[in-house]
Amino acid sequence: MAMRAPLPTVSRRSRVLLVVVVVLLAISLLGSSLVTVLTDVWWFDSVGYSDVYTVMLQTRVFMFLIVGAVMAAFVGLNLWLAYRLQPAYRPMSLEQQNLERYRLWLTPRCGC
Repeated sequence: MAMRAPLPTVSRRSRVLLVVVVVLLAISLLGSSLVTVLTDVWWFDSVGYSDVYTVMLQTRVFMFLIVGAVMAAFVGLNLWLAYRLQPAYRPMSLEQQNLERYRLWLTPRCGC
């Protein structure tokens, strides 16, 4: 078995900086969305149509979940078909030999 090169290490300072940047980015994105939703809730409530906003928000969430489920089923079906329809014998170029090694490693782990 060939010796592998060690993975590069990341300093503690770099990891802390990365975590801080990710947290600030998440707060920025979630904060702007929260401000938009709260502004809409307060405006619809001020004009007496809070029920309209609730139905609109529920419809958006429901449509997101439905489209997400349909796309997940579509992608899953395509992955299943690609696996089932793969050729039994493939030419063994140098690139193909590398891919075959990864396929042999991955097949027992994915339950295929």
